[in-house]
Amino acid sequence: NYSIKADCAGKALKEAVEEFSKIKKGVDFFSKIYVETSGMNCLKQFRIAFDRAGVEGVPENILEKTEKAFRQYLKDAEKRVKLFEDAEWFLKNFQDDYFLAVTTTVPVDSLSSKINSSGIDKYINLICARGGVLDSSKPIYIDGFDKGPKHYDFLSKWFNVDCDYMIAVSSTRKDISNAKCNGLVSVAVEHIFDKAELEKLNPDFLIENFYQLPLILNKIEK
Repeated sequence: NYSIKADCAGKALKEAVEEFSKIKKGVDFFSKIYVETSGMNCLKQFRIAFDRAGVEGVPENILEKTEKAFRQYLKDAEKRVKLFEDAEWFLKNFQDDYFLAVTTTVPVDSLSSKINSSGIDKYINLICARGGVLDSSKPIYIDGFDKGPKHYDFLSKWFNVDCDYMIAVSSTRKDISNAKCNGLVSVAVEHIFDKAELEKLNPDFLIENFYQLPLILNKIEK
């Protein structure tokens, strides 16, 4: 549930800003920024949040410290994290029909517990993360590896398909813009942002939930 992640980010950012400056902002202030910037590397998200709070030029080590606090909050909240019901329905019913992979900005070393708690490992074996790939729970470390073109290039080679035949399905604005810039078919899902907000990105397809995804995939295949 993305609201849980946003709340964890909000708490970590609030504490970090108050520790680093005299500025006081509520958890909701930072949670909203985390949602707005979803899909980015979280260190970039945190820098944007610091800037919007009026704290500019934050050292990298402070951002990394904030991320550690964020990951700890997430770890404590893992029992509440689960797949969206419609997403799990799609994975359960169509996992054998397509090559499926996940791309994320989460560091590869932080993935194992999240995968186990969400249950996504039952359906997807390959996850491209920050700093490497998780292949059937085994990490492959790749220096400078992060979400966007590098992930797409890796997946293209791994599955031996051109990017033209790859489809990016996401609820984040950054993922949709990344897909469009790199020649993938983009499918936006109304989980984080509403229809009006996602339409601004001009995705190839826009759906309310994953129950509608098979119809879109059939259209693409034709």
